[in-house]
Amino acid sequence: PRAPPLPRACGSELVDCVLSYLLLHPVQMECVRAVAASSCADHDRRSDPAHTLDPSPANWWISDSGSMPGGHGQQWVEYEVGPCPVVILVVHLTIPPLPSGPLSVRRFYFEA
Repeated sequence: PRAPPLPRACGSELVDCVLSYLLLHPVQMECVRAVAASSCADHDRRSDPAHTLDPSPANWWISDSGSMPGGHGQQWVEYEVGPCPVVILVVHLTIPPLPSGPLSVRRFYFEA
């Protein structure tokens, strides 16, 4: 949200207004959504990028068949975390242990 217009008065009101532009609030999980992915497997309805936000092991996201030739490539999911800048304190990632298949992540990157 936009900060309120600058007050005409000086002193603490002005300081409060300036601080409202500088303060960041923690992300609210109800605002987080998966908005894009490098690819998505079409063969399973339970495979969807939005499922990366679901703690249930009954759903998941998996990249499309052939998107990692020879086991190499980069797959990604993009998230929207809200309408304004926020602070992200923790990122939790659950990956099935090997040898659940060649689909387990070996390297994980977080970009902001």
